[in-house]
Amino acid sequence: METIKLAAQKRDLKVKPRQIRVKSLIPAVIYGKGIDNRVVAVDYNSFAKVLKAAGESSLIDLDIAGDGVTKVLVKDTQVEPVTNRFTHIDFFQVNLKEKLRAEILLAFMGESPAVKEMGGSLVKSLTALKVECLPTDLVHEINVDISILKAFGDMIRAKDLVLPKGIVMLENPEAAIVAVEAPMTEDQLKAMEGAPAAADVTGIKTEAEEKKTAEEAKKAAEEAAKEAAK
Repeated sequence: METIKLAAQKRDLKVKPRQIRVKSLIPAVIYGKGIDNRVVAVDYNSFAKVLKAAGESSLIDLDIAGDGVTKVLVKDTQVEPVTNRFTHIDFFQVNLKEKLRAEILLAFMGESPAVKEMGGSLVKSLTALKVECLPTDLVHEINVDISILKAFGDMIRAKDLVLPKGIVMLENPEAAIVAVEAPMTEDQLKAMEGAPAAADVTGIKTEAEEKKTAEEAKKAAEEAAKEAAK
């Protein structure tokens, strides 16, 4: 497998994250089992490219200036809601001799004859697979060949997947990955069209609301009576 590299630099905690981001860098932390946390910063554009190639299930050689290379996984990213730009990264430092648990993305390959030729609908129940393996056995994605789905009702289950060497699946073997459903019949469509509309509940008050309204009316009446008695 091709080595995925990313350069990083040590970060001074006295420098605020805001000042780091202005320089097109992303503040990040490296943590792992039995190690002290380290703070670094990585180039924004370089990280975006690496994340696209590695996802969260491929090892990255994080080359930290002055410290050398550390094997890590992207464990979490934070983004700014409005701009959708990365604001922080969590890197997990792996032990190459210890198995870990991860989720590997499923890549759906080919075309289903039941969809292309018969008008069926492709229904994906899982888009990632939970696995356990050594860090060096991780892959970016697992292929799922949907060209074998030739008729309505055909299904690919977790047990049908061919996994790379060293990877153990943690999903239920009978779990559905993807299936083809038949298109709706005219009778089904008509039944949906004739279904009664949902009741309009905007004008219905709850018991609590009615009680509150009654209490407010009573209070207003008492205050009016007091004013009239003056």
